[in-house]
Amino acid sequence: MGAYSGVCKTYACRQKISRAHLAIGLSPIGRSLCGMWLPQRFVEHVAMLDTGTRLRSREDVKAYTSAVAHDVTQPGPAAWRRHFADSPSFFMASGSHLVFPNSASATKGIQDFARTINHMELHWGEDLRVDPLTPDLAVIATPWHEIRVDTSGNRVDETGFFTAIAEYRNGHWQFWNAHWSVAGPPPAVRQLHEPVRLNSWMRRISQEASHFGPQSRSITFQ
Repeated sequence: MGAYSGVCKTYACRQKISRAHLAIGLSPIGRSLCGMWLPQRFVEHVAMLDTGTRLRSREDVKAYTSAVAHDVTQPGPAAWRRHFADSPSFFMASGSHLVFPNSASATKGIQDFARTINHMELHWGEDLRVDPLTPDLAVIATPWHEIRVDTSGNRVDETGFFTAIAEYRNGHWQFWNAHWSVAGPPPAVRQLHEPVRLNSWMRRISQEASHFGPQSRSITFQ
């Protein structure tokens, strides 16, 4: 993981850049903006991540995500603990909520959750994307589908999108942080509300037009 990673970390430390800022700055979007706040010579170092290293990191992380799905499905949800970084900087969000603000809360939350589950299956989508940032940091983005059956026999099927930063440390990969989003209601449900929105919108347009007098009530939309 060697020299290149060491250069990145040392430089970031000297410039007092947090690892979270480092990861954002090295992502594709961040790279387009990082010149605003990262020294140019550091950005140039990032661009030097060679193709071979990128390919190796990408394949390693993809293999790791497969192992995660297997572990969570076979031994059960308690397996999440060893895949979340045991670090105060770890966090996990779901939707708009911060579920685990740190590693300690993740430990307790996973233990409590595991007691309520009889069966669980986790499947990643085919469009699993991995973007290596450094030899030991990578962004993961993928669709997911999960089946859960609790101790009362209730089954839940959920689908969504997962993003995370994976870190290679102490000889293995772990999630440094993670975010889950759950798919919204199906289109048929959303369409039920469209007439309501449209009527409300047209009513507002009509009210606004009435302030300009009879000659101004004809509105042309471009």
